[in-house]
Formats: sequence, structure tokens, C-alpha cells
Amino acid sequence: MRYPTGVSIDPQKDKDGKFTSWDYKNNRLKLPTYNGKKPMLINTLETKQQRIDDLLNRANSLINRSFSNGSVMYPNYLESLLSHKETVQLDRDNTSFFDYFNQFLERKREHFNARGKIISLKDYNSTLLLLQDFEKYKNIDIRIEYINNLWLEDFVNYMATKHPKYYGDYKVHSQGEMKDSTKKKRLDILAEFFTYLKELKVVSIEQEETVRKFKKRIKKQQVQKATLDIPEIHKLYKFKFAQRHHEQIRDLFVFLCLTGIRFQDLIEFDKNFIKKSKTGSGYVYVKAASKTSLDYNIPLCQIVLEILNKYKFELPKITGQYGNRAIKEALQITGLFDDITQNKHKYTKENKRRFEAITLHKGRDSFITNLVDTTPLNELMKYTGHKKLSTLQGYIDKKRPVKMDYIKVFDMKKRIPKP
Repeated sequence: MRYPTGVSIDPQKDKDGKFTSWDYKNNRLKLPTYNGKKPMLINTLETKQQRIDDLLNRANSLINRSFSNGSVMYPNYLESLLSHKETVQLDRDNTSFFDYFNQFLERKREHFNARGKIISLKDYNSTLLLLQDFEKYKNIDIRIEYINNLWLEDFVNYMATKHPKYYGDYKVHSQGEMKDSTKKKRLDILAEFFTYLKELKVVSIEQEETVRKFKKRIKKQQVQKATLDIPEIHKLYKFKFAQRHHEQIRDLFVFLCLTGIRFQDLIEFDKNFIKKSKTGSGYVYVKAASKTSLDYNIPLCQIVLEILNKYKFELPKITGQYGNRAIKEALQITGLFDDITQNKHKYTKENKRRFEAITLHKGRDSFITNLVDTTPLNELMKYTGHKKLSTLQGYIDKKRPVKMDYIKVFDMKKRIPKP
């Protein structure tokens, strides 16, 4: 590899085109002979040679350490280590990539446990399983020094393809064909892991930046939101179901559409946090969100209070996976949501009907979309527990028809006759 030493030499060359100040036989600077006290020129040349020797010794030491640990030292990684001002630990003899990742995972577990948000570990565990699958797919041990742009491209391509159920005797955990949003989550966690490794001085600043910058290449594709407008929510609430479980899941979904809380916070809904409004007109639900710890301040409308009274303020308990299947089933029974959407089935690639595209999470999307045009944004963000406007905007259904009322302000007061 070529690497700048920072040492300059006399540009003069001999008749063969070789530098006169370089000893090609011994691969070092040529030092002139002297008797007695060293001239300043010789002192300068010796200092330059020492810089070259130190750099060469350090490079050889890094390469030897790497080979003794059973790994290959690639030129770009060696260059990043030589450029790194801090000392980077290379003692990886007994510490593998997954040893470090499990240490990182344990720290995250302690972090979330301390804040009562163990549910947040799901994506970290999924990333670990995905990395294990990728290692089996590549049939080569993942080593920290292998992680570069080419490796990351292979990793993203792996996430995009469909995965078999087994690699030999190994059972694959991930299905593949991941959405861009899921790919970005996995890369976000990998970048967070490399920041952790940088703090331990296991990787260089440059390698950590490589991972952090790469995740920015993944852009979330805009998908069509499947939301309910207010008349549709009312029709759904009034629909008579024959089965009790369809009625229950409908009530929970309507509750989400009219409060905008996340599914996890629906599970943890606590009547003790319902308070009388300070204005004296109605009730407000004030409680920290499980995901962000930011407070919801949700005014409770009449239908929400009816649902709470119906279940004596103890909402039915369901799991997300069952709930999403059940709400699709219930919506299909109503016959109100059979229109075709632009969303496609993951495997068949056919366009979904709206009841197929709706999940419990779309209750929050519906709530925000139905209020965004009529509610001051700072007020709406109090309801939803959002700190950033950009995050709130991600929930808005942009496919809703535009409203003509707002542009009437541009009309002239005096009506102009039609031509």
C-alpha cells in the first residue's frame, strides 16, 4: 500500500532517474559521512528517517497482530489505523464480533430496564439475529475489521432478498424482503453499535464514520397511508358484529383512531391518569408514552368515554399480531373498506384492498390526519406526545383529497360573472 509519511526528500535525481538522497539498497534515506560534530543537515535527515522507521514499525506491528489473531489486514483498514491519533485496541483474540454485540445488547437491556421500556429491545434483538443469519449466509465469520462499504452493501442486499428457512442445519430467523424503513432501523442499530466500539477504542473514528454515513444512503420510500376519515370511523363504530371478538377489536381500533395513542400505550392504558380538564369541560388523558417518555395530553371525546364505560375502564388485552389479523377480518366483514390501494402484497405483488392494508397502528395515523388541518400544530403535538414536527408529519395521510375551502381567501369579494 502507499501511505504518506509526511517526509520530503531532495528532488534531485541521477542519470538513471533515481533520487540521489535515497538509499535504494537499504530502503532508507542516504546519510552523508561525517567526522566529528554532526552537521545540522545530518540531524534533520536522521529525524526524518526516525519518523519513517516509527511508522513502518507501527504498520508491521498492526499487521502481525492481525495475522496472529487469525484475520486479514486490508489496506484501507490499516490506513485508518495509521491515521488514527488515538491507540486502537486490536486485542480481539478472545473477543469476537458477536461477543462485543452481546455486551452492547446487555448495556441496552440495562438502559431500557432502568427506564421501564424493555419493549424497545425488540429491534436490537432482531438485528442480532439478522447478523447471525448473514454470517451463515456468507459462510465466513464476521470480524469487526471486515466492516466497510462493500460489506455494508452486501448486508443491505441480503436484507432486500427473500431468505430460505434453513442454511443446512441452521434455522434462519429473518424472512428477508425487508422494507426500506426496516433496513434503516437495522443500519441505525449497527451504527449505534460501532459508536459503542469507538468508545471502547476497538474501532477507529474513520470506521465508525463509514458505518454512520452509509445508513444515510437508505431512503424511506413513501407508501400510501391506509387511514379512516371521521365519517368512516363513525360508520365502523355503529356496525353490528355477530361475534364478540370482532366487536372488541373494532372498539379498540376506534379508540386508537380517536385518541392517537400507540398500541403499546393502549395495552398499558391506566384509568388513574384520566383527569378533568382544567377548563372544566370534559376529561384529558395525561400519561408518559412508553416509547418516548413524553406526556400524552389527549382530550377524550364522547365515543372514547363510551368505550371506556362499556369495559368499565379496563380495555380488553390483546397482542399486536393477533390484533392486526383480527382488525383486518373485522373490517372485511363490514364491506366498507374494499377499495383498492396502491400498496402491494409482499409476495404476490398484487394491490391490496384497504382492509388488508390497515393495521392497528393506522389508528394513530388516522387521528393525526383527521386533526392536522383544523388543530394548531403545537396543540396536536401535545395530544400525540411528539417533540419534533418532522416526526408528526410522518403520520399524515397525504393521499387525502385537497380541501377547496382554504383558497377562498384569494377570491374577490365581488363575484365575477361566468363568461
